[in-house]
Amino acid sequence: MQQIAVVDRALVHFVGLMSDDDLLEGTRKSLERAVRFVQRELAESNYQLKQIVPYGVIRCSDSVLLLRRNSTSNNAEIANKFSIGVGGHAEPRDAAGMGQSIFMNCLKREIREEILLQGEAKFRLIGFINDEESYLGALHLAVIYLVDVTEPAAKIRTTTEGNEFKSSKGKSMSGTFVPVKDLAKFVYSMDRWSAILSASYFRTAPMIEQKLLRFPHQ
Repeated sequence: MQQIAVVDRALVHFVGLMSDDDLLEGTRKSLERAVRFVQRELAESNYQLKQIVPYGVIRCSDSVLLLRRNSTSNNAEIANKFSIGVGGHAEPRDAAGMGQSIFMNCLKREIREEILLQGEAKFRLIGFINDEESYLGALHLAVIYLVDVTEPAAKIRTTTEGNEFKSSKGKSMSGTFVPVKDLAKFVYSMDRWSAILSASYFRTAPMIEQKLLRFPHQ
């Protein structure tokens, strides 16, 4: 039975994107101290908990990696949607050693499992998303990292367990780097976390932010 990291909902005091540089590290440390592991089956039906999902946006210069989720996803909210993030549930195997972050360990593992990158990668915490406007959002808390890479090259890994993202073959845009300024073209076809980041963090579509996401400007 899979065990995943959760925190009590009462510890999350914001809605939407929280990206205040002065609060990021303090919030991360507080959340990591509060993490405990429960069976995923129990967490999926307990709205008093927030499941922790580290989520990395891969950027090279002024472009970000655009992915598209497979239509076989277990959840209709994200099936076949574009995404600018790679991530997954933090688990006991990600437990941090001295001076390490469970969130960072989880994200690095998820990227290794899903995407083959070239060149060096630097990770920087840029925010948290608490989306209370959707079923998935109400159960999860996203820990957002910007992952700057030196080479604009990425390959979606093929696994026997099934891929989360479509391959970059044919006309698929999945697995390609697109300029940040062009993200607005994909916003209405993105999963909500990606749409929130495109509109609120990268500011590519500020005019549609409140209409699409119903979140105030941060």
